[in-house]
Amino acid sequence: MAAMEPFAGLEHQPFTEGDGPATAVLVHGFPGTPAEVRPLAAALVAVGWRVRAPLLPGFGPDWGTLRERRWTEWREAVAAELESAAASGGPVMAVGFSMGGALTLAALGNGAHADSRVLIAPFMRFGDRRALLLPLLRHVVPDVRPYEHADLDDPFVRRELGEKLGDVDLDDAATRDRVRREVTIPTAALDEAVRAGRHAWRVAPRLPARPTLVVQGLRDTTVTPATTVALVRRLRGAPRRLMLDGADHHVMSPGAPGHDELLRALQRFGHEQLGRLG
Repeated sequence: MAAMEPFAGLEHQPFTEGDGPATAVLVHGFPGTPAEVRPLAAALVAVGWRVRAPLLPGFGPDWGTLRERRWTEWREAVAAELESAAASGGPVMAVGFSMGGALTLAALGNGAHADSRVLIAPFMRFGDRRALLLPLLRHVVPDVRPYEHADLDDPFVRRELGEKLGDVDLDDAATRDRVRREVTIPTAALDEAVRAGRHAWRVAPRLPARPTLVVQGLRDTTVTPATTVALVRRLRGAPRRLMLDGADHHVMSPGAPGHDELLRALQRFGHEQLGRLG
């Protein structure tokens, strides 16, 4: 049987949409692609923004190179996007989901500029204490199998796999077995994500005060509400905080609890930032 080819669809490619007077840079999470930020893009374009959604190095169709990538490369890719957005004229808003939120803060702490920012479930650390072993595990356990024990009948898990793998028959026993065995994540890449979060946590208090919206699901176990509340306290300028009851780390997926509320809050915030142009 042929090997599974994740992220082969065109929806995983970077994109630019809209022609508004200001630009939002949308940074996907781990192990995501620009596909996951398309609902955010549509919401912002609808209220007058131009949006750019980059694909971070090693993600999407370049998944095979992910184990060689370093978090600083992702940070520089975000910084380059913010710089390019600024060069196109008008204010810039940085929007980051999960690890994309960490990379956004890391880029801003390394000299990049954004006039406003939105952090959605910003990843700082894993709640699982076993993550402390990642610096060692990356050298002895090359990969982890995230779906090895997953509930493949869960609708959000099935949607997630569909987005990654395309049209696969998850009702077929052989396919389910292959997903459990063959869909892997490099342990080194997980460690790099943790390093990005750790750096973002350190630089957060040094960032200048800017209009900021922080969105967090109260049932998120990947990025815990307590961690996000602590991050908000480290940021200057009294960031606006939206805690979504019932929402978890799937909040970016249409139909997930809190998704519509997230989009409405993003549109309100985006509209307010455009109003400052006047």
